Amino acid sequence: MMSAQCQTLGYDGFFHLLDLYFDEQYEIVAPKLDNLGFKVVKTTPGYELNDVIYKGQFKMEKSRPHPFNKISGLDMTLDSYWEFKTIDHPSYIEVEIEFEFEDSYVLFNSIFNTWKKQYGEPDDVYCGTNDDCGLFMNNAKVYGKDVTDGSVITLQPRERFYFRYEEYPVRGTNEKITILKGSLDYKLVKFPIETTPDEYFDQTFQEGIVKIPLKKRNGVLYIPLKIGGKDFSYVVDSGASDISLEESTEKYLIELGIIRPSDYLKDQSYQLADGSVITSRRVKINSIRIVDVTVYDVIASIVNDGDPLLLGQSFLQQFSYWQINNQSQVLEIKIGN
Repeated sequence: MMSAQCQTLGYDGFFHLLDLYFDEQYEIVAPKLDNLGFKVVKTTPGYELNDVIYKGQFKMEKSRPHPFNKISGLDMTLDSYWEFKTIDHPSYIEVEIEFEFEDSYVLFNSIFNTWKKQYGEPDDVYCGTNDDCGLFMNNAKVYGKDVTDGSVITLQPRERFYFRYEEYPVRGTNEKITILKGSLDYKLVKFPIETTPDEYFDQTFQEGIVKIPLKKRNGVLYIPLKIGGKDFSYVVDSGASDISLEESTEKYLIELGIIRPSDYLKDQSYQLADGSVITSRRVKINSIRIVDVTVYDVIASIVNDGDPLLLGQSFLQQFSYWQINNQSQVLEIKIGN
């Protein structure tokens, strides 16, 4: 039996749908499935938690009366669905798609053969002797820069595609229900490294130049710092005299013994962009770590909790050279002369 679902979706439509979602064109995916009779039954608005962005999460279902109703007199439904989820980590993106819908063997066979040509035979251990099952994994290692600490992350497998074809005879009739179900996981690094990690670090520190990946959030570039073993995100601001330090962080560093009474300096007055003048307490921080570079004796201005964390001249002047490369979204600094 050739179902209407297979006729309307088809092989090209199946992969086109996946490509659209990979390209984060969520606003197109939903209408395309809507045209096929799928309706949104669950959606989660995008939100951010602990520097991880959850977006594009929704589930679409399509129901029709179950063929068994003809002989059973029951009122059951046969449900098909697509569920999409994207998790946007600071340094890489995870895409997860689950699906289950009526199909014919034609679409399954097309998908199976395509992935077989690309990745070889499916995983025998997982599928066993089942010819109607495929588990394909792209085990090529992908390297990327981790913006949280400048290290290298390794993603493997990059792609994992599992799907199977199932056929269910409807008892008492000549009708069969054919189902294609599966899942596809895909990982993509935001700052890819074309070399091995060892070669990357050799290139990163050549001639004293260190390239630090920046994290973009709401159109602003942030740089990861580690103070007292704790991670922070700062905005590079060459117009600021000092690096800013929140009062709660000041208290934390005092409790650790990193800030001592002798580290405090004379209060300093600063003129803001609007012409007003404020006076701030100042303290010298023993060390601040940026990737694998430690900067010592950095003067910080104490600010209220919630105020912008600015990376000013007291930090930047420690380097003989620095610049922000907006195209590659990295901060380049030079150590020494």
